[in-house]
Amino acid sequence: MKTGRRLLYESYSLHADLTVSEIIARINKNILPRNAWKRRKEFPDMKRHYQGYSSADSFVISKITGYRKEIFHPVIKGNISSNGDKSIINVQMQPSLPARIGLFAWLLVMGFACLAILFLAITHPERIVFNIKSLILAVPFLAFALVCYMALSEFKSECRKSKQFLTTLLNGKEVSHSQY
Repeated sequence: MKTGRRLLYESYSLHADLTVSEIIARINKNILPRNAWKRRKEFPDMKRHYQGYSSADSFVISKITGYRKEIFHPVIKGNISSNGDKSIINVQMQPSLPARIGLFAWLLVMGFACLAILFLAITHPERIVFNIKSLILAVPFLAFALVCYMALSEFKSECRKSKQFLTTLLNGKEVSHSQY
């Protein structure tokens, strides 16, 4: 499946010397059911850092962050295909849907504010007076740039950690990588 170029998306493949059932068993052993951190009494072993679910040949996991929600932690989706006694795991990572919607809304509002300021500066340059008070016009531009930087850097950092977790857990080797 070919995907288009998108920000906050990462895709790669791992090659593991395990069967599909062994991979699913390792994943199930190292993840908790979704929202299990809210039901601590049912799961006394809270040393696991990921939550999610798996099926016969796929899994969906995300990092447990406790009471605070880190919006840029990736949701990790994996599809496993067997090649005899070896397997290839195709992994896709991206932020959750609410995080993507919230980020889009924030950037849309800040983008419109930046465009309005630019439009004002182009059409009525005499109204723009450069002094200390006019620095307030730079706030939307700074907010736009800061949120973009925070989103990209936090997401890429968490992707590296999650990739390391999966590679270690499955004794896998990365065979292909595409980062958008």
